[in-house]
Amino acid sequence: GTASGAELLDHYEEGTWTPVVAGAGGGAKTMASTNEGYYTRIGRQVTLTATIHTNGTETLTGNVKITGIPFDAHPSDQVRSAAAVGANQLFDTGSAGERLAISIDPNSAFLWVMGTNDNTPNFAHLVDAAVADNAPLYGMTITYDTDA
Repeated sequence: GTASGAELLDHYEEGTWTPVVAGAGGGAKTMASTNEGYYTRIGRQVTLTATIHTNGTETLTGNVKITGIPFDAHPSDQVRSAAAVGANQLFDTGSAGERLAISIDPNSAFLWVMGTNDNTPNFAHLVDAAVADNAPLYGMTITYDTDA
């Protein structure tokens, strides 16, 4: 059969979110005034965009993550998403890999920040030393599913 408009689109929302660079074990960087994020949610699909800019020298503990996302990821083990990233001066993938990778795991309330390369199928979570002070990531977009 055919679906009515209410069945096709059960949720539409636009808004802002505040990305924060933090450590999984604690600590968060002070964010610059140019730090901003926007989101669009259609049904259970969420698209985040952001420019992320730190302004502090705080120390992070553990793996680096980006917090402040407006909706948790869907809990299904099969639902993961990766971000497209723009010009990056914020995260140094150095020994971790050649490219910056930002992703969201199932049931997560944050984005992981990692390095990856073509030489191995592995990736490495970035740690505090890989986060520059007073530096930007100009552009990030990720689309993921939520059940919120």
